Amino acid sequence: MRYRAEVTVRCPDGVAIELGGLASSSPRRAVGWVRRRAVHVAQQLGAPYEGGVRAWLDGAGEFGGAVHALAGGSAVALTVVDAEGCAYALVARPVAASLEVAA
Repeated sequence: MRYRAEVTVRCPDGVAIELGGLASSSPRRAVGWVRRRAVHVAQQLGAPYEGGVRAWLDGAGEFGGAVHALAGGSAVALTVVDAEGCAYALVARPVAASLEVAA
């Protein structure tokens, strides 16, 4: 199975912009990438957002549980909305076999 990890931002007045991504055959690598990017986004947005991201990393984003969920076919996701209403979506998801060729 293949996995896709990505971060996108969508502001209220704009189109979604991909800020980076990773294709991998490893759910551990995909989850690790999302977790690292979540920390980067929180650091860039500042103090009000770091607490929520840290809580996610310790809860739903806890590494072992997130890897297990992704390997089992469930997406792992976090969305952070900043003061201007821009939504940063960090997602690791399985890629359907029929989509692997196009990726």
